[in-house]
Amino acid sequence: MTSYFSQIQYVPDPITGERVNIGIVVIDSNGCQFQFVQDWRRPSQFGGEDVGFLREFAEEASRDGSGWFVAAGAAPSESLSHALSRWHNKIQFSPPMPSIKNRNDLINELAPRILHLSAEIETEDAARHKGRGREKAISTAVRSLGNAMREKFGRAPRGLVQRHINVPGRIESHELHLGLKNGTLYGGAFAVSFETGSPRSQQRDTDAIAFALEDIRAPAGEAQLAVIVLPPSRPSRTYDRARHIFRSLDAPILAERNLPNWASKLVERLPEDLLAEQRA
Repeated sequence: MTSYFSQIQYVPDPITGERVNIGIVVIDSNGCQFQFVQDWRRPSQFGGEDVGFLREFAEEASRDGSGWFVAAGAAPSESLSHALSRWHNKIQFSPPMPSIKNRNDLINELAPRILHLSAEIETEDAARHKGRGREKAISTAVRSLGNAMREKFGRAPRGLVQRHINVPGRIESHELHLGLKNGTLYGGAFAVSFETGSPRSQQRDTDAIAFALEDIRAPAGEAQLAVIVLPPSRPSRTYDRARHIFRSLDAPILAERNLPNWASKLVERLPEDLLAEQRA
């Protein structure tokens, strides 16, 4: 009896076509058998996004997929290829390859090779995974703004420092990671970490921030917008690219050591009678 196997692949960007194996399926006329990776960190780092949808697919396939390809498995490989091609976005199947081995022997032989089931995440990726993320930069900026307001007003007025606020742009609204707002947006910052995530995800974050800076600058009026960065521990072309882009947009680039001075200047924009306004 001829059986077929296909690699199940995660394709974060179908335009570029780059992919990583996340599973294997072996198909014959009696049904199919799936096996998936045991550690989902590698696909997550490869794509730079939440891979919960991949886990859900793996669970569905393992639970309900036994009859997906029964008819196609007994048909010529062209029919099986057609059946597999219905997945064509971020989850894709490679063209089926034939084998004379039975399903169990074939999946036991191929799964460890295709899925690297016993391999550990590369040291560089693991170190990057343990780095500080964007929320760390935001929390540090919040503390700096609080300290600056206490220096100016004697205390930090409630509700002025806001995280993850929506700011309208000319084309669409954007999430400003940190803002100083009291009805009026006085200023704020986006944040991006180059200590965590893959170069692909860091580049996407950079491009999203660059678009947001351009799009909201006019509607935000006099609001001062900056970008907080956590730099990488080693030279990085992705980081160099981000700095070049932000500078070309005249956006201040803030390292952690710059946050106290930035916060003091931003708080100076607040009206002197702010506390009286809040009491009223």
